[in-house]
Formats: sequence, structure tokens, C-alpha cells
Amino acid sequence: MNSDSLYQPIKALKFNALQFLGAIGAILGAFFPIAEAIAQCPSTINTFPYQEGFETNPAWTSGGTASDWAWGTPSHPSINTAAEGTKGWFVGSLSGTYYEFGQQSWLESPCFDFTALQYPYISFKLYWECERQYDGLGFQYSLDQGTTWSNVGSFNGPNDCLNTNWFNTQSITTLYQANPKMGWSGRAGPTVGSCAGGQGSEAWVTSSQCLNDLQGEPSVKFRFIFGAGTQCNDFDGIGVDLVQIGEAPPNQAAFAFQCTGNTIDFQDNSTPCPSARTWDFGDPASGADNTSTSNTPQHVFSAAGTYQVTLTVSGPCNAPSTITQSVTITGVTVQTTDAGCTQDQGTASALVDPGVGLVSYAWSPGGQTTQTITGLVPGDVTVSVTGNSICAAQATGNIAMGSAGPTVTETHTNITCAAADDGTATLTVTGGAMPFAYVWSPNIGATGSVTGLAPDTYTCVVTDASGCEGTVDVIITEPLPLTITPQADVTICSGDATDLTATADGGIPGYVFTWSPEGPSVSPAANTVYSVTATDANGCSSASADVLVTVGASVDAAFTISDTLGCAPFCVTFTDQSATPGTRTWNFSDGSDPVEGNEVEHCFNEAGSYDATLTITTADGCEGTITLVDAVDVLPVPVAVFVSSPGVTTIDQPTFQFIDQSTDATIWNWSFGDPDDSLSTDRSPTFAYNEVGCYTVELEVANDLGCTSRTSAEVCVEDEFLLFAPNAFTPNNDQINDGFEVITSVADPGFFQLQLFDRWGQVIFTATQKDQEWTGEGAPIGIYAWQLKIQDTHGGLQERQGHVTLVR
Repeated sequence: MNSDSLYQPIKALKFNALQFLGAIGAILGAFFPIAEAIAQCPSTINTFPYQEGFETNPAWTSGGTASDWAWGTPSHPSINTAAEGTKGWFVGSLSGTYYEFGQQSWLESPCFDFTALQYPYISFKLYWECERQYDGLGFQYSLDQGTTWSNVGSFNGPNDCLNTNWFNTQSITTLYQANPKMGWSGRAGPTVGSCAGGQGSEAWVTSSQCLNDLQGEPSVKFRFIFGAGTQCNDFDGIGVDLVQIGEAPPNQAAFAFQCTGNTIDFQDNSTPCPSARTWDFGDPASGADNTSTSNTPQHVFSAAGTYQVTLTVSGPCNAPSTITQSVTITGVTVQTTDAGCTQDQGTASALVDPGVGLVSYAWSPGGQTTQTITGLVPGDVTVSVTGNSICAAQATGNIAMGSAGPTVTETHTNITCAAADDGTATLTVTGGAMPFAYVWSPNIGATGSVTGLAPDTYTCVVTDASGCEGTVDVIITEPLPLTITPQADVTICSGDATDLTATADGGIPGYVFTWSPEGPSVSPAANTVYSVTATDANGCSSASADVLVTVGASVDAAFTISDTLGCAPFCVTFTDQSATPGTRTWNFSDGSDPVEGNEVEHCFNEAGSYDATLTITTADGCEGTITLVDAVDVLPVPVAVFVSSPGVTTIDQPTFQFIDQSTDATIWNWSFGDPDDSLSTDRSPTFAYNEVGCYTVELEVANDLGCTSRTSAEVCVEDEFLLFAPNAFTPNNDQINDGFEVITSVADPGFFQLQLFDRWGQVIFTATQKDQEWTGEGAPIGIYAWQLKIQDTHGGLQERQGHVTLVR
């Protein structure tokens, strides 16, 4: 519940009523506690573990003020199953969404004898769905058969694998049976109105607690207590199931370690969740570092040997545990012999201390895995020794140089051209004692210089007078056969040139290509076959290959034009006159896209002179192009525009002034649309109509080039007293509709008054002359009322009203 002031009187009433009920409950409890304890606790339970799932009988008893605890199968909206099985205990009965107002109730256990329990421990399943902070559930124990009760655990107590999901609320307002009022409170969903929400369990959860304070107690009772107010009780309530009591799960000590020489990294892997540990590394020579309380200690052992490492773990509230494991720190040395005269006969042996039975060896370089290795060249060798229950160790030894033997190097030439078999090899021997004996494999002679070699790998062993040997490999290669690949046959247009190409593979790169007839840049007048040959860097030649160059026919383009002079827009037909087959593409210099076709029509929209180009492309890709410069001349066209003044008039002033606003015009022809078909050639004529009506006025203009333009507009002559008032105006200084005024048929009224009103009926503008206009100065955008009083031509007073919208 929140503290909204609207509900404060109700809150006060709720709390006063609850305090009264709590006081009554306390008085009754004071009179009857002993009888109640005797009735509910005829004997004690001393066999553990104790587990009660409430499946076959209630097992526990309930009571209290307004208690609605019920045993059975629930069917609330949220709490609709037991935690395990089908039955349990529930506040709020077994169905519905309501628990009793003013409830101060309890669910009480049998008596337990903890005399034999060293680390007593309890767990149970809970589901709470009640008003947050005001209503809730507590859990207590009694050592005097229910005469006095104390809370089990506390809010913000230990939170570990043995103490889980305990009290979530420090003070529950209506939990009068507890002091302090700690327990579980809350529901799913937020605060609504005065009903507090949040922190409900939203499902069955396991709550557990160590009972160290109850160790050895001979008579222990437990009870769940529930307190509720007098409003906001329309929730599912509380569920309790599967109570388990017994020894807390004991600690199980366990650890692992990793070695790096004498340095060991230990890891405490004990379960379930010890809170303290002590290490003894069995290495007194390490002094103060021989012990540790860290979860992941590191220890550097003082010497090689086998050590007994002990780990003891304890807490948080269960039995301690101790484990001891052997850790062997290995010492390794390497004994070596030199590399001998061939510099590859050295040996190395690994000596392990202490002797620890079966171990594994890994030598580097080389990867050998025996205790002694042979055939070593000068340099360092390193051995790594590993085994069960020992820490890996490393040691390094050095293979010294042996007496000098012969050193053999070679130079050779590879085969020049494929299948030539003309390779050579020459050996150079340094060191050793002469004379030298040469043995080749495969057998190509018995000297240090050989010729006429085919492609292969040749090995020569050179033995000096002391019997020391030197060996060298000679690899003779030959190039791949030289091949040539010419480009594909090509077609060119008559008079064009092309560059011929070819590629070579095999041989030795650095290719030279020879063309016949001469190439590669060619421009034949007729179809021609060109032959090409490749030569590589060794002078080897390929077979020849051919390229056919086909010469296409010449293309001559020509076309005709339907007309070359006209007024814009001017449409012209262009017709191809050439006989060569192919695609016709037309381009015009007015910026339009190219078009295709034998005959095309193109419209020029702007005045000017334009080029026309025809391109003919044959199937071989050959082209012929013709361009006519200034092929078409497009003349400018005048634009007919006029306005009338006035736009509307009356029969007593039927004359209009027609004002020409045309561009590029030198000739004007007017038609006034009256019954007499009156005409005029003045630029800006005046004309008076004889009858009331609307007339279409037409203007046709022309320029000196003969290009014309036409436009028309309607004017109206109306009866004597007429009134025209626009419904909107835009005072933005664009000279169009910048002010508001009324137009009437009264030319010179004896009395004229035009008033504008704002939205509150205040006069904001007054005109006393017919031609005064309101510009809206200082007025915001909006709708304004107007009223006109005017004396007409017969002396009568005319009144009109309306609205006008000011738009900016």
C-alpha cells in the first residue's frame, strides 16, 4: 500500500482494528498457552531427516484469530498447485482470491528432539501473494512447548547455499505475533491505489535456514504466523509445503592444483559452500608460507620431493571436512655427449630425482619421448618430465661440437629446355682429411663434377680419409614444355587497326613473341591469318599458332528531315536513307536521350538551333556516323497573359480596362464575347458592356516570326447594388490579396462604415471610405467578423455582415 492521503483515514482505522485484535490474541494466549502446548505436543520426533509433504494428512495444526488456514489441494488463480504432490497448507482457504480481514493466525508443527543433531537445519517450500509490507508471513520456534516464541533467522541475515530465500521484509505492519515483525511479504504486480504491490514470490521457492542456536535442544516447536489488515486482502494468500528438518549437508573437502616447476596453484573445489578454509602444504622449510586461508593459494615448494598437502574447510553452519593429497615436486638433470665427427651423433639422458615410478619424457627439439635420445647435433636440448601425482619439471643440456668432418656444398645448372637432359652439378668440399671418395645416388659417376643430367634429386656422400662423411643433395629441374595460346579470332572495321595478343606457358619466363605477317599491331585491308611463335628466356621455341583477322564492310550514314523551321514546340521527322544493315541510333543536341529506329519523330520544346546525329552500328560492331549542324531552327513563341480591372462591376459602371501582360508579343487581337462580337487590336483596350451578364474575353498574341499564343478570362457585369467581400486575405506584401475591403455597386456612397471585430467583439478597425482596406496590422492569424453599413444609390441604408480569415 502507498501513502496516498486519500486513504489515510482508512489506514488508521485498519491499524487500530489490527492492534485491537492483536491485543485480544495476546490476552487469550496468556491464559491458555500451557493447555494449548500440551494438546498439540504429546510427544517429540527424534528421527531425522524429518520430511513432511502433507500428502496423506495435515500433520501440523492451525489456529488463531480469523484463521483461514486450510489443508488440501489449492485452486487459487496463482497458487493453484502444491509445491510437490497435490496437497499442502494454505492461507486464504483452498480457492478464491481473498484471505480474512484482521487475521492473526498460525500453523504449528509437532515437537522435535534435537538432542542428537549437531548441525540442525530446516528447509520448506513457500508461495506468498499478499499485500506488500502490511500483510505477511513469519516463522518462529519455541523451546517451552509454545509458551514463548522467537523468530527463526532475521532480515538481511546470512545468504548462502544453506541460508536461502529468508525474510524479505524487515517490518510487516500487521505481524503482531512477532517481535521484530520480520517475514515474507509482497505480491506480483505494482501498487494499485492504496494496495501496495511488488516482491511477491510469483512461484514456489525453497527457503532454508541453519538452526545452530537449537543444537542439542530436547523440545523444539516451529510455527508459521500470518497477519492481515482490514483492507486490500483480495489476493491468493500463502502456501506452505514440503518441510524438511535434519543435519545440514556436510562440507566435502576437495581441491585441484596445477604445476609450473616448484610453483603450484591450488583451487578449493569443496562443496557445498564452505565459508572458511585452512591449507597446510606440508613444507615446513617454507616458513610462514606453509599455510594459507585463500580460496586459490599459490605455493612455491622449497625443494624437490613428495609433500602431503592438507585442506580443511568449515562453515557456514555445517560439519567441517579435511582432505590430504600427495604432491610430488620433481628435480631433473640432463647428461650429454658431444656430436662426434659427423656432428650428429650426440646423446642426452634425463636423470629424475626423486624416483617416482613411471614418468613421461618430451624432448625439444625433436619431440623424442625416451629417457635417453641419440643422433643429436650441437646445441641445446630441453626435456620435460611429467607423470601421475607429480609436477612437471624441465632441464636443459648442451650438445658440444665434435671433431670436424668434411662439409660439402654444390652448385648446379638446371635443364634448359624440356627433355634436353643437359643439367650439370659441381661439388665443393671443405674440412676433413683428403683424399675424398664420392658416391652418387642414383649412380652418375664417382667425381665431384657431373654433366648431362636428367631431372631428378641426386645425393652424394663424400667420405674423407678419417671415415667422416659429408652429404649433399642436388635437385635438377627442367621447365615445362613451352606452349603458346593466341587470342581469339577478331573482326575489325575497314580502316581500323588492332593489337594482337598471345600468352605463353611453360619454359622459362621472359617470353618473346614473333608474328608473321609482322605484328602485333595490324591494320589489314582484307581478311588475314597471322601466325605467332613464342621463345623463352633460354631460347626454347614453341609451336606456332594462328589468329584470323576479319575486315568488316564500311558504313555510310545519311538521313532526311521533314522540316527545318518552326515555332516551339516544334516536332520533326528524321528518316534514315542508308542501305547498310544495322542499328540506327539518333542523338539530338537538346539534351534528350538517344533513340533508335529507321524513322523517328522528335519534338524540340525550346527555341534555338539544334544538331542531329545518326549512328549506324553493324552486327560486326562497325559504325558510320553523320551529324547535321544546326539542322533544325526552333522559333520562340509569345505567351499571352492579361488582367481586367475591375474583375466584377455593375451595370451602372460597365466599363473594364483590359491590361496586357504578355511577353514577346507584337500583335494583339481581342474578342470581348459580347453579342456583337466586338474586337480590338489595341494592346490594352477598354470596353463597356450593355447588359448584365458574364462574358468570355479572348486574347490572341503573335510575334514578328508568326508564332502565336492564346488565353481567355471571364468578366461579369452585375445589378446596381451588389456587394462582394472576400472570405480570406494574406497580408504578406506580395501585391496579391494583401488587404481586406468590400466591393459594391455604389460608386460614391453618401454614408459608408466598415467595422472589423476580434473574437471578444471588440472593434479593431473602422473604414469610412469605400476604398479603405484593412491590412491586418498587429492582428494574429484567425477568423474576424465584419459589419458594413452603406447608403445605396437610391438613398437607402444597406447592412451586411460576414467573416474573413486572416492568413499569413
